[in-house]
Parts: sequence; structure tokens; C-alpha cells
Amino acid sequence: PSLLVQSDFKKALINIGAIAELNEKFWGGLSYKYQESVAVILGMSLLKSKALEVGYGFDYIVHQQDAKQPTSHEIRLGYVLPVSSFGGRKVIRTPRFRH
Repeated sequence: PSLLVQSDFKKALINIGAIAELNEKFWGGLSYKYQESVAVILGMSLLKSKALEVGYGFDYIVHQQDAKQPTSHEIRLGYVLPVSSFGGRKVIRTPRFRH
């Protein structure tokens, strides 16, 4: 679950959403932007390491439909870079300092 509140001290924007995962490969969710739109997102991991993901999002405007288009579509492609520890100190064990 997620909750995002944005404000410019004149008005507030509220987003509420949730994402669920299935078999550590597929995911999907719903999101609602208060008095504006509803969104559905779907996606899947393409590699065993879950480093490559593809997703699809669909937004539907439910309030004040004076927008140019009442719907929008999004395609997402993501890759997670592997993490390496460059700054970590390597511990060297020697018999001299073992007690």
C-alpha cells in the first residue's frame, strides 16, 4: 500500500495505491488520485535475477473530463544495475592477531 500527499499550501493532491506480487514474477496494482483519475498497472520480471522488468499502465480520468484525452497508456522497461561495494573495507585475518 502507498499514500502520497503533495501540497503547495493552497491545495493538496492525494494518491492512494497498492501493488501485489504473484510468484515473484508478476505484479499488478491499482491507484487512485483523489478527484482526478484511476490507474491500473501490470508487469512482470523477465530474468531470474529480477533485474529486467516490463510493465504497462492505464490511466482513466474520472473527474473533470475536460482533458484532451480521458485515458492514457504507459509502457515501462526497467533494469536494475548490480550493486558492488567499492568503499567497503576488506578484513584480512592473520594468525598474528588472533587470540
